[in-house]
Amino acid sequence: MNKFKTENDDIKQLNQMRKKFFSSREKLDKETVLAAISGDTIALMEIVNIYEPYINKLSKRITIDEYGQYKEEVNETVKRTLTTSLISAIMKFNPYKK
Repeated sequence: MNKFKTENDDIKQLNQMRKKFFSSREKLDKETVLAAISGDTIALMEIVNIYEPYINKLSKRITIDEYGQYKEEVNETVKRTLTTSLISAIMKFNPYKK
């Protein structure tokens, strides 16, 4: 039962983080998204920059340093994987598919 409560708490925390992120970030406009889909590198990087704080938050991992202290830091492998997945999803996206 403890495990279930912890998972629910994790889900609530994730939903709160999403709500905070999506309400505070700058909004994407239709032209930027369409330009990124068609291969415009600048538009693609603009979208990645908008999502970067969220990617950083999802990439954080707790590590233990040589003194036994817990430290939260961004795992670069996870960050690159998420960034690459975002770029891939943008490039595959078809806005005209119904």
